[in-house]
Amino acid sequence: MSQETARTPRPVLLAVWLAVAIPCAHAQGTIQDGNVQYTIHALPSADGDTVDCDFTADPLFAPDVLREQGWWYRFDDETEETPFHDDGTVVQSYVGPRADLAWDDLGGRDRLRARMGIEVLSTGSASGVVQSRLTLTNRTSEPIGITIFHYVDVDACIPETDVTFGSGPDQTIVGECALQQVRVRATQLDRWEVQPSSDSECGLLDPGRLRLANSGLPLLRGDQSACFCWKRTVPPDLPIVLVVRLDHDSGPCGAARSITYGQGAPGVLGVPEIATSALPRIGETAELELSFGRPRSFVIWLFGFDRANTVVDNLTFLIQPGPRGLQFDFLTGVTDPQGVSTLQVPVPASLSFCAELIYWQGFVVDDSVQGTFPFSYTAGEQWVLGR
Repeated sequence: MSQETARTPRPVLLAVWLAVAIPCAHAQGTIQDGNVQYTIHALPSADGDTVDCDFTADPLFAPDVLREQGWWYRFDDETEETPFHDDGTVVQSYVGPRADLAWDDLGGRDRLRARMGIEVLSTGSASGVVQSRLTLTNRTSEPIGITIFHYVDVDACIPETDVTFGSGPDQTIVGECALQQVRVRATQLDRWEVQPSSDSECGLLDPGRLRLANSGLPLLRGDQSACFCWKRTVPPDLPIVLVVRLDHDSGPCGAARSITYGQGAPGVLGVPEIATSALPRIGETAELELSFGRPRSFVIWLFGFDRANTVVDNLTFLIQPGPRGLQFDFLTGVTDPQGVSTLQVPVPASLSFCAELIYWQGFVVDDSVQGTFPFSYTAGEQWVLGR
């Protein structure tokens, strides 16, 4: 699953959930519902690896949060797991928001029919769901014992900051990082395991040696693997259904904005102007520009977290001072020969900063100004951090 620094006055809990569930078995195909996209690449061979899958509910901000995923089965009289793979008989369909994959005779044993129904649903402008239903139907008149395995590797963002998991047969495995939250959801399990991602797929590629620990292990940066296991008996008269679900929400984060307010005071080139030349988007570098300042002069950029309108002699401060009384937080710069100064400000890649407000005002040393303090200054500039 797939950064950060600076001051955060009131962190907002980041994005909502990404739960993983889809059966990833099929030749390349894509399904889509609005902003939600899910792609399955070529099916594995009978002894192949997991299937490379792509999933996102926010193509611009998080183009792919899923690395791979796959399903395996093992009949009770077998010693090796077999992936749901392209055996030459699977029928596949990808239309709109739904994909269907069907095996009329799973494994060529004349025992079970298998069907995977995969469906995507947009739940908001940057959120969505993928749900997979695996249905097994008995072709015989006798009960059939089978164990089903599911593996998923989520790469939502880097670095991860927190991973939690549940206990018991119903698992909700949550991974949080700077930009996303991931939720892997499966129920009525017999075994499960959470681990750092690797090529081992919880032992699924080491036939007959899968041993899920019913526990979670510390996860490596940017990686979360979940392995699930259901041991079932399929009766001759009643299909069984297993469901895995993936929800992705890259956060309730609105658009970045800038608003100019108040009035400045003139210097040798008139009233200095302040403008945002690059918006304060999460994870990017914002930029302020001051123009019409005294050329080749010293600039003080005041910033704070609330507006003000405080007059001190010939100056008007449009920003509330920090907690240290009249002491302001500030950065410095200089104007070029045209009286322009720019300031670049990295915005942390954390959704906890969404909707935070930052206020700016530029002061330029200018000895043409009459009054106690030789400064011309700009109006105020309000930033709303966002996407």
